Amino acid sequence: MSQVTQKQVTQKMERHWLARLSLGFEAKRDGSCLKTVRHEGPLRVQKTFQEADGSLHTYLLHPPGGLVTGDALEIDVRCEAKTDVVITTPSAGKVYLCPDDSAAQRQHLKLAVKDSHLDWLPQETIFFNGVKAILSSRIDVSGNGSYMGWEINAFGRPAAGEAFEQGEIRQEINVSIDGRLSHLERTLFEGSNSPLKSRAWGFDGAYIAGTFIAVLKQDYDGVLEMPAGDPVHAAKVGVTVKGRTVIGRYLGGSALECRQSFLAIRDELVAAGMVNVTMPRVLPRVLPRIWNT
Repeated sequence: MSQVTQKQVTQKMERHWLARLSLGFEAKRDGSCLKTVRHEGPLRVQKTFQEADGSLHTYLLHPPGGLVTGDALEIDVRCEAKTDVVITTPSAGKVYLCPDDSAAQRQHLKLAVKDSHLDWLPQETIFFNGVKAILSSRIDVSGNGSYMGWEINAFGRPAAGEAFEQGEIRQEINVSIDGRLSHLERTLFEGSNSPLKSRAWGFDGAYIAGTFIAVLKQDYDGVLEMPAGDPVHAAKVGVTVKGRTVIGRYLGGSALECRQSFLAIRDELVAAGMVNVTMPRVLPRVLPRIWNT
């Protein structure tokens, strides 16, 4: 191999980030605490806050601000008995352009909740035109544990005049309760001009798609009242309940509206006593203060 070629390969490898973060939470007399933190690469815990509703808010920070060619993020969270944890991010995630001949951008989440409660509430992820992303989430809930979380995907940047016309996003979500599969979905989002983007049975021109997943501490027999979407964004919101598993969907034009819709579902489930939070009578749940900045 020539010196020039070797230099090019070295520079290309140096531009790739592999970031791992492993977090372990346990219960103390005065509330939940972050017991163990192991990290590799540019992925950190920015701050934790003990809130008035008994939850421990944890902010995850990825200093590069987004994923480029070949980047990989791995996040492993374990919540031990009687913990009440909320995890969010200080800003929207970004996945940038990835050339056709380059390695894909990857993100893998592994969330384990044992006789406790976890809220996974990251801000939206913005997918630039031409990405090549592979996303996977594995959620394992055991005992009388409960979980609520979402993924809010923004395709393209309409405000900047950029549509999502090229690239692809492969997303897998795997949910298990006491080791038994409860929900599995695999989705392929393509940037081609396919009918999926424009037809009423597809995205119908929307560019924000969100998925909300909850695992309750027991079966839910009630009826969830879904919030009405903002007519300006022509949002579509739906929910499915099967035993302990709740799946919410949003399709529209506003990441903020998507988040508010999912928070309404969250509030209703908490008020119904369906989740294993530390202080169930302290309502509404405290929202992350970072969302106000």
